[in-house]
Amino acid sequence: MEIKVLIVDDEEAVTRAIAGALEDEGYRTLTAKDGREALRLYRQQGADVVLLDVWMPDIDGIDLLRRIKEVDEGCPVIMISGHATVSAAVKAMKMGAFDFLEKPLSIEALLDTLQRALRQREVQKAEGPFPSLRGEERPSPLAEGEAGRGIVPQRTLKRSTVLYGTGLHSGQKTGMILLPQPPGTGILFCDLTDEVVVPGDLDHVVSTDFATSVGLRGVTIRTIEHLMAVLHAYGITDLLVKVDGEIPVMDGSALEFCKMVEEVGLREEGPGLKEVVVDKRYEVRDG
Repeated sequence: MEIKVLIVDDEEAVTRAIAGALEDEGYRTLTAKDGREALRLYRQQGADVVLLDVWMPDIDGIDLLRRIKEVDEGCPVIMISGHATVSAAVKAMKMGAFDFLEKPLSIEALLDTLQRALRQREVQKAEGPFPSLRGEERPSPLAEGEAGRGIVPQRTLKRSTVLYGTGLHSGQKTGMILLPQPPGTGILFCDLTDEVVVPGDLDHVVSTDFATSVGLRGVTIRTIEHLMAVLHAYGITDLLVKVDGEIPVMDGSALEFCKMVEEVGLREEGPGLKEVVVDKRYEVRDG
């Protein structure tokens, strides 16, 4: 089945370049230079995914996102911008955008995001509305039949979500976008304005002095400890976290992160993983 992508950008060179790249990959594309044309095309022909520029001369991208969601709430909308800010990204995600990409676009990153968006839509169609965990029995830490064998299921969030708070280091408002990932991805961090993806593992820890930070190729993501603790507690193994340099500290504890997981819900996926067990106490000391 041919996948139809609607590309909305007031820069003709941008729409032409994206359309050419996607058509080479087998996608069918529609292009619009402004919000009114985009809305007309979407209502007349529909689309499986929409690529939408934030800043346009008539109807801005955020307003157009709202109008598209009024027509089809389940349509994945990927926002693109050459002047990304945390507040714009968080606002778009709260209104239902699937992801937020910074110009100039990496074709590899764009294709990956399109595939994730299409996978999530298929999951939505199969599962229906996303239930939260409130009032329900939480999933067991071990999948049925696997208890005692050291195998744990892979999990991700049921849908994309955002949180907005204050940075511990900067003291400024900041936010993060959490995106479900397929099995085997692991926990990944990415700065909003950079394409470098930093794995959330011990090999990439660069500091534990004031707060725990991970880094790669000059990109550092700070204050990850509370979020990582919550992901571990809920057994979340696959997630992409987009952030403006540091994870917001919220109320200074992990409580708001827990509430977020409870509201969004979890999805188990793929084969289980062997659980790493710390079998005794270990200490690291200076000298």
